Amino acid sequence: MLRGCRRIQVRSLVLVSVAMVMSGCTMAWVRPNTTAEQTHDDSADCNIRAYGKYPERMVRIDSTSRNQPSRDEDTNSTLRDEEAKYCMRQKGYTYQMGR
Repeated sequence: MLRGCRRIQVRSLVLVSVAMVMSGCTMAWVRPNTTAEQTHDDSADCNIRAYGKYPERMVRIDSTSRNQPSRDEDTNSTLRDEEAKYCMRQKGYTYQMGR
């Protein structure tokens, strides 16, 4: 019974996600009176700055299971993402539903 409920939940989530994409509703950086080109340039600038502050730092994560391989992980990715978001907010953008 539980599997059937989960399957319905997953299908519902997929259908809602597809409907949002098809209707053009996506999350995006938005700032009044700003062109898509300016938003793109500002986002690129923020990402470059964030990468400079938090460069890629790869660490080998060993598996705790024999069935799963070890993997490499960038331990700075979350800090870099947060720094880029902070930069965009400082430039006057908000992250919201856009078209």
